[in-house]
Formats: sequence, structure tokens, C-alpha cells
Amino acid sequence: MIIDQFHGEAARKKLALVLGGGGGKGGAHLGVLGQLELLGLPIDMFIGTSIGGVVAALYAAGYSIGEIANNFTSTSLWRLMDPDPLGLGLLGMSHFRSSVEDMLGELTFEELKYPCAVVAGDLVTGQEVVIDSGPIVDALMASVALPGIFPPVRRGDMLLADGGVVNNVPVDVAYARGADKVIAVDLGGMQGGFQLPPTTVSLLPNVPLTIANRGLGVLIAQLTRCRLEQHPPDVLICPQVDHIGMLDFVRVNEGQAAGEAATQAVADQLLEIYAWRTDGAPLPQLALPSFSEAV
Repeated sequence: MIIDQFHGEAARKKLALVLGGGGGKGGAHLGVLGQLELLGLPIDMFIGTSIGGVVAALYAAGYSIGEIANNFTSTSLWRLMDPDPLGLGLLGMSHFRSSVEDMLGELTFEELKYPCAVVAGDLVTGQEVVIDSGPIVDALMASVALPGIFPPVRRGDMLLADGGVVNNVPVDVAYARGADKVIAVDLGGMQGGFQLPPTTVSLLPNVPLTIANRGLGVLIAQLTRCRLEQHPPDVLICPQVDHIGMLDFVRVNEGQAAGEAATQAVADQLLEIYAWRTDGAPLPQLALPSFSEAV
């Protein structure tokens, strides 16, 4: 992303990119980011929920799209998640945390290259919690902790869980933080199913878990629809990723392709945003074939 190229009035305009939750569907976010990079669109802040928060934080930390994709696919997700039937969740996250720490270490939000915030839900009060300070890894573990599946994260008096249960595509958070315009990516919540690894199926009730997951997915989708009606983004990108399951992280390439296609589908809207954000600057040469032919 190009952040500091434009000055004067254009530099004071704030454009936010909001990345929604969706687990293994998150590869679509990488496809969207790739297309926005081609366009050379300056993004001023990143807001994310669940997997969207993970992608937003890694990207804001300076990792490339390719590096993030490799991290998702190079290690089996099932090796990262340890069954924990007796804990606060059916699956533990200690190995997953270690994987994220390998990339982010002890980095804090204050040290990111771009402004970023992630959304979690407090199981005690039922309120959403926007985290934009302190250790990033702790915030990400909270934002992806799907209730009943992964253990919640304690933060003071709060018990934090997956932000999708309160605000899966947090457009309103971006506006509240000063964004003038917002591009949002909705992955459709938890549609696509939740399949357990063979080593875990013998320990956990797969069918009831799948039904519970589907029910929660319906609720998240309905809540997201209501929130987007109340706080519509300027551009809404909806990759077709219903066929990708919540834990299908090995299908990053499929998700990435879906994200690219969905971004191209709203190319005319993105060109308007580009003209607004850059005060009519010429398109980068790399963007001309993709975006000029798409409108």
C-alpha cells in the first residue's frame, strides 16, 4: 500500500480497509489486498475481526501478501491446534499462538507501520471490545477465539472471544476512528462448515459441533447484515467463498482467487475511491490493464 505518496488535502483524507471474520476463508483478504496494491490505493487504517484481524495486523506489520499466504499454508492447521476437551474450549491454541508469535514476536500496536485495530467480544458483558494498544498477539488470540471451540482470553475483568459474535465486519468502528470512507470485505461469516481433523473426531462430537457451528454462523450473518445496513461502507467486497470451510486454511489460493475476482467486480467503485483519495492522480501503470478493462 502507498501511504505517504500524496500530500496536501488528499493526505488529510482517511480511507479505512475493514476485513471481516471467516476463518479459512481469510485467503480472500489476500486477494483483495493484492488488487488494492495494483491500484496503488493509499489505505490509512486497517480494522479487522477474527481472521480479518490477523491479516490486518500482519499486513500492517509490514509482511507481504506472499509471506502471509505462506504462513497460512506452510504449516498444517491441525498441528497448530491441540485438542483440549477439558479446558475452556474444545481445541487449545498454544501451538497456534506460537506460530503467530514467530511472525509478530512482542510487537505492539503502537509499533505497527500502519494504524490497526482488531475487534473481540467480551463474554462477561456481551459488548464489543476494540483493541488498538498493547501486545498484538494477545489481541489476535482473543479476536479468533470462537466461543465453545477455542478458549477465551482474559484481559483484566473481561473474558474475550471471537469478535464475530458481536461485530464481524466492523465498519462502524472504522468510522468511529475517523475514517472518511470505508472499503469493507465480508466473507459471509461462518458459512461453509466446520470439519474436524481425524485425530479429533474420535474425541469430540463432530455432528453436534457442526450443527452448533452452523447455527452460530446464521446468527453472525444476520447480525452482520443488520450492522451493514446501519453503517454501510462506501465499497463492499463480497468474495464467493461459501465452499471454503472455517478451518480450510490449506485452500488459501482458492480464497485468494475469489478475493481478486470480487475486487474486480467493484472496480468502478474503487476507481472513484482512488480519484477521491488521491485528488485525481493518474493510475499506476500496473493498475491500468486490470482496472481499466474491468469497468
